[in-house]
Amino acid sequence: EVSSVDALFFNLAKHYNLLNYNLNPNEVARILRETYMQCEEKRPLSFFQAEYEEVIQRYQIRNVQQYLRVNRAGQGEALNPAMRTKLWDFFDLFLRRKEEARVIDFDDLAFLIIQAVKDQRIAPMFDSVVIDEAQDLSVVKLKALQVLVRQSKNNIFILSDQNQRIFKL
Repeated sequence: EVSSVDALFFNLAKHYNLLNYNLNPNEVARILRETYMQCEEKRPLSFFQAEYEEVIQRYQIRNVQQYLRVNRAGQGEALNPAMRTKLWDFFDLFLRRKEEARVIDFDDLAFLIIQAVKDQRIAPMFDSVVIDEAQDLSVVKLKALQVLVRQSKNNIFILSDQNQRIFKL
C-alpha cells in the first residue's frame, strides 16, 4: 500500500480515536506568528519558527527544564541558560495558546502515534516499509514510522536526496 506519511498518521489517529485536537498546521503557524508579534522579540520570526520545529517539536520539549537540557547543536546560534530561559517565556506562551485553541500540527500527530505505540494502544503493523523522499520528513515522523514497523533486520528502506532536504536529520 502506498500512502503519504501524514495521511497514514491521520487515518491511524482517527481509527484509534487519538485525535482530541483539531489537526490544523495553518492555525498552529498563525498562533506562533501572533505570539511573536505580541511579544516584541528582537530575533526574527524565522528564528522562532526554526526553534519550534527543530528543537521544541523535534524533542517534544514542554517545560523550561527540558529546554535548558536539550542539545541544540547545529542550530546556528549558541544560547546560554539565561537566553534559553528568556526564550522559554515565548514558547511557553505559544504552547499554552496552542493548547487553548486545541490545535496540533503534523509533528504533534506523529508524537501521538509514537505515544500510542508505547502505550500499546497501537501495535506495530508493518513487516517492512519503504520511505521515499525521506529528506522531506521531520525526525519525529521518521521515528513514528520506525515504531509502526515490526522489529526485524533490514525492515526499513530509506531513500533520500540530501541536496533537496528541508529538515535537518
